[in-house]
Amino acid sequence: MKIKILKKNIIQYLITVIILMFCINVTYSIFVFDNYSWLPLAIDFIVIFFSLCSNLINIKRVYCEMIKQFFLPLIIPSVLSAFTSVLIYNSEKYTMSSFKYILWLYGAYLLGYFLVEKFKIKAFYLFLTAGTISYITVIFQALITNNWGILEVHELTYIYGMLFVFFLAYKDITNKVRIITCIICVLGIILGGKRILWLAVIIALFTYFIFYKIIDGKAKLLRIITISTVILTFLWIWIVKNGYFESICLKFNINDMSRLKMWNYFKKDYNFSLSYWGRGLTYTDIVMSEVHSQLFISTAIPIHNAILKMFIGWGFIPLAYYLYAYIYMRVLYIMKKEQNKNAWIFFIVTIIFLIINFFGDTMFNIGISICYAMIWTILQNSDRYGGN
Repeated sequence: MKIKILKKNIIQYLITVIILMFCINVTYSIFVFDNYSWLPLAIDFIVIFFSLCSNLINIKRVYCEMIKQFFLPLIIPSVLSAFTSVLIYNSEKYTMSSFKYILWLYGAYLLGYFLVEKFKIKAFYLFLTAGTISYITVIFQALITNNWGILEVHELTYIYGMLFVFFLAYKDITNKVRIITCIICVLGIILGGKRILWLAVIIALFTYFIFYKIIDGKAKLLRIITISTVILTFLWIWIVKNGYFESICLKFNINDMSRLKMWNYFKKDYNFSLSYWGRGLTYTDIVMSEVHSQLFISTAIPIHNAILKMFIGWGFIPLAYYLYAYIYMRVLYIMKKEQNKNAWIFFIVTIIFLIINFFGDTMFNIGISICYAMIWTILQNSDRYGGN
């Protein structure tokens, strides 16, 4: 009987790892396919169908709260920008693709919840295993071709950073597991070579140490930090809009990797003002697909600034609402359940996720969104999901 259960578990783990390898979609890995963004939705429908038939997973437990905390902050700005893109900018071109993004993203969030509901803390080990196996295929390619540049896999590197602070701070795992997982994550961070991630991790750990370990921050302090973070986020947009970041790059001879070309191209399309309303979440993506050759960029790529992308796409007030939900509401929900430490762990994971999107465009990527939702799910009820 025990052997049958063990075989069943191994098969489940193997299937889950394979699925997650495709969901994470590591650049240059052999485990990639073009339509991977639809995969979480397909898995969600299958899980929901069998759950309703056999009552294996109680999808009502956190599902309603996830709608409030994750879905509404995405759909409300997107609906508003759908109207403003038509009424103000006379364009419907960027609306339906924006809703497709939201559908993909919420599918990823829901899959993250299902994984933790099914496997509990083991979901994180399976996720880390999937990403690492996929990355090993890239490492082998780098060794064979002597092309070390392909090790910069962006999204997975950021995932390693988020998982590193999670495993480092989460209390319900053994020290042996903590050491092994943190070593894997640090190696992934080093090989990935993303400078902004190092900065984000340092800021996050400093924040955790100061505001939880020393001050033992509560909800009032969280409000203050949230307001400060939102102000700094909009300050970043203002710095980009007014060319101050470009001046810094020129002064210190910083290679911006074509970011300034893209950011400057869109300056005419938005105003840094409370009265600015969005053109649609995918506006910059669609425009870049049309003009990248004019900017002497070989392929159509995102503008590598998800914060600016959301500001242009949603507008000032809708983005402020999203940041409020993103930074404050989700953390407060955990804090209200008398899980103060877990709330601050999620806060620093959120800060990492936010900072990397000042210079990157992973806010709506499938793999990192699954990881983000998994962390929120286990932290809001660690007593139920436990650890080892």
